[in-house]
Amino acid sequence: MKASIIIVAWNGIDYLGPCLDSVLKQDTLDFEVIVVDNGSTDGSADFVAEHYPQVQLIRNSQNLGFAGGNNIGLRAASGAALVLLNQDTVVHENWLAALLTPLDDPTVGMVGCKMLYPDGRIQHAGAYIVDARGTPEHIGRYEDDAGQYDEPRDLECVTAAGVALRRSTLARVGPLDEGFYPAYFEDTDWCYRVREAGLRVVYWPDAVLTHYESTSIKEIGYAEKVIYHHGRLRFLFKHKPLDWLQDTLYPAEFSWAESLGRTVEMMAARDAYLRLWLTLPEIFEFRCRLGDSLSVGLDPEEEWAGLVKLVTDLRALCARPLQ
Repeated sequence: MKASIIIVAWNGIDYLGPCLDSVLKQDTLDFEVIVVDNGSTDGSADFVAEHYPQVQLIRNSQNLGFAGGNNIGLRAASGAALVLLNQDTVVHENWLAALLTPLDDPTVGMVGCKMLYPDGRIQHAGAYIVDARGTPEHIGRYEDDAGQYDEPRDLECVTAAGVALRRSTLARVGPLDEGFYPAYFEDTDWCYRVREAGLRVVYWPDAVLTHYESTSIKEIGYAEKVIYHHGRLRFLFKHKPLDWLQDTLYPAEFSWAESLGRTVEMMAARDAYLRLWLTLPEIFEFRCRLGDSLSVGLDPEEEWAGLVKLVTDLRALCARPLQ
């Protein structure tokens, strides 16, 4: 099947050359490459236009975020297989052919690949949610690659830094949710939607790439903390039953908030809860489309009232006087 490889670029001029060179060397069936420039200011779009005329270039006038940029590419794609790839990656030999192989199985909805750090250690062999607050973790992260993750497996989720799906799957589950702007948890949400549609999310270790994501731990600022916390909360509120949100998430958030004190993290959480409040109607609309899988025994008015109270209670966590 023809594949469309979509790469969202944002100020990635140092990465785009090696990434595109590795993609264009793939020895496989017909494929096209689409670069969606998300309003770069470092000349990334001009670099692609000058050096890679065989690549379809789309120039966005502003940064639409990870989901928005990829959705532009998905709409422009002509392939039956759709592949998302980060700009800071270099794909290995036979990566594309391997990544597309599981899509021959109609029960497979999405495929993720093995990702390595530049030093050869594992960055991603699948992913999962580790706790009640929605914290994600990559399987195998920082481990030496000794073949311990060389068997395909069904998973909770994979990262969209390198992922493939059929066009029919996209039609069934819809595009990435741009409410996760500008980033964080949109790929986790997408995987859950695939699984909720009765399809499998699969890790395929024969498809390998190197991801130049920094291995160092960086202190992130207030704005990024708000984005991260909003993303994890939006994801949980979209996919978890109301009683789980009340009985599992809320106590976990309570304990976490109690430990913070008046910190930047606390202020970021407060604003993330507010952002969640402002977007609750569209989250509720999504939950209604899922129907009984989330709302067993509840009518819509009861569920809406429960969600509103829960978000109100979460906001109140940040206004309690310190003990």
